[in-house]
Amino acid sequence: MNKNTLLIVDPSDITKRYAQRMVCLAQVGTGNEKRIGLGYWLNVMVGAEVDSPEIVPWVHGLYSQL
Repeated sequence: MNKNTLLIVDPSDITKRYAQRMVCLAQVGTGNEKRIGLGYWLNVMVGAEVDSPEIVPWVHGLYSQL
């Protein structure tokens, strides 16, 4: 990692439309369908160098607000 390293954060969500028995499903807003659904929140962070095509995953976490 150097001064040209980009850290890209994406707070997102994943809905589980057809799930019947999953623990701690919470209400999340689906950006592409513009509705509220049941699912989990995601925390994703990747690192990338300005002059490189390589992307390095740093954090990938799934959590519920319940």
